[in-house]
This record gives sequence, C-alpha cells and structure tokens, in this order.
Amino acid sequence: MRKFTKANLEIRRLSVTDILWLFVYLVLVSFSLYFNFLKDKMSFLMVLLTSAFFAFIILTTPFGLRFRSIYFSIIWMVFSLLFMLNMVSEAFEPFLLFVLYHVIRLIFWRTYDREFIPFTVAKGHMYRYVSKIEHKGGTDIDKYYMKLLGVGGLVITILCFVRLIG
Repeated sequence: MRKFTKANLEIRRLSVTDILWLFVYLVLVSFSLYFNFLKDKMSFLMVLLTSAFFAFIILTTPFGLRFRSIYFSIIWMVFSLLFMLNMVSEAFEPFLLFVLYHVIRLIFWRTYDREFIPFTVAKGHMYRYVSKIEHKGGTDIDKYYMKLLGVGGLVITILCFVRLIG
C-alpha cells in the first residue's frame, strides 16, 4: 500500500539509485561551493556544468519521477538551496526546474487523478516510459505535459542565461 502526503508526495524509502543521484548532486554542489569559497574561476564552470547536466536530465528523462518521494524532494530542495549560495543565476536552474516539475505534476494529478509519467526525449523523438511503480506507461496526455515541461524548462534555462549575461 502506497502512502501519500500533501501535494501527492509518496512516503517511501530511497532506492540505491536515488541515493546515488543525490550523492552526485551533493558532490557537484560541494565542489562548486568550495571553488566559490576560494574565488576560483572553476566555480563558474562547476555551476554551469552542474546546472546544464541536471537540466538535461530533468527535461529529457523520467528522472522527475524520483521527485514523487517526499524524502528525495526534501533532500533535493536542500541541496538546490545550498547550490544557490553561489549567487550565479545558473545556480537557480535546478531549483526552478524542480519547482516547475512539481507544478506540472500537481496540475496533471488534479486533472487526471494519476501520476504524470514523463517520456524520454532522444534524437528528436519522445519515447514512452513504463513506470514500474505505477504499472503504466505514458500516454499522449503525458507526452503533451512532457512538451510543456520541455518548453517551460527551456524558458527557465534561457532566463537564467540572460540573467547571467546581463
């Protein structure tokens, strides 16, 4: 039996893969903060690479399904807030994409009374993903919401870069 909290977040143990992703995020955030503390030029590069990497992952894969876990979401939010201590506009991107994903999944949940299952985007096509937890694959409705996520994510990315340049 699955337990849900507010905002339809699931109470479940973190998987080994969840822990590995969070560890990778923590390491990248730590390096960027360390270089920022040293006032090293690598700080900007670390922020840029970390933001681009996670933007790509969130916007083109079913990675966002991990955000359903309350524990994963809380830890991701804490790491994202730490990452924003770099005070570079690109450092805000992982947090803003996290918020965008939750807004889209909550709208989807309220409208269709089920979880949003994102598609995988590769080589100009969208490939259906079958969720082992939901025991369902994405439908055309999920594909439409994945496109909304992609457009919204692109807007956030552009705004972060414009703020970075300006």
